[in-house]
Amino acid sequence: MALFYKGVGKGTYWFNKNPMQNGGFSAAKSHLAPSSDLVREHIIHGARNSPFISLSRSFAIAWTYALMTQDRPNGQLDPRTKMRDVAYVYVIQLNEPLPTHLSVIDPASYLLQQQGVFASPAYQHNGLMDLLHSVIDPGNFGRFRKRSCPHAVTNNQPDPYFTPSISDDLRAAVMALRDSELLVHGTIDHNNIIDRIDVWNGMHGWSI
Repeated sequence: MALFYKGVGKGTYWFNKNPMQNGGFSAAKSHLAPSSDLVREHIIHGARNSPFISLSRSFAIAWTYALMTQDRPNGQLDPRTKMRDVAYVYVIQLNEPLPTHLSVIDPASYLLQQQGVFASPAYQHNGLMDLLHSVIDPGNFGRFRKRSCPHAVTNNQPDPYFTPSISDDLRAAVMALRDSELLVHGTIDHNNIIDRIDVWNGMHGWSI
């Protein structure tokens, strides 16, 4: 038995549809076969027309994504409807063996295991140790991506403006690891959704 979490923001498609009562979670283009290009596109660009459903092994990550909306729910009761202003985190249970129509992909492993040791270009970056901060938290550390760094020189002519490169495979893998992300290919049946937790900004003192 494994538990996964999916954050659903207020006012979004899944917020309004309620997958617990309406067939579960299904990707927009689940008929497409998984590929490295589709995995990279889904993770880096958040493609909506994707064959995957993103889940996290971390409730905290799902909580964060549920609240990353313009109108962050504050948990207060609406005096008219008596409904609490919330977003949702769905709890999903998947057991082995999985149904034949369903597969779960570890995107970091999926992308990087296809790279040979001598692949060119390599997925490994060629910058300083703090370069990955620019992928993990670009809002606060994006400057590390553009910062010049030491490199091998040719004919004693170093380029003072050399900036490191990061492959899309590495970007996607690091983002997936940051988010404890797994990708589901297929439809998650409503019977696999075991709970829906109300969340809001400031819940138990937690804020983003």
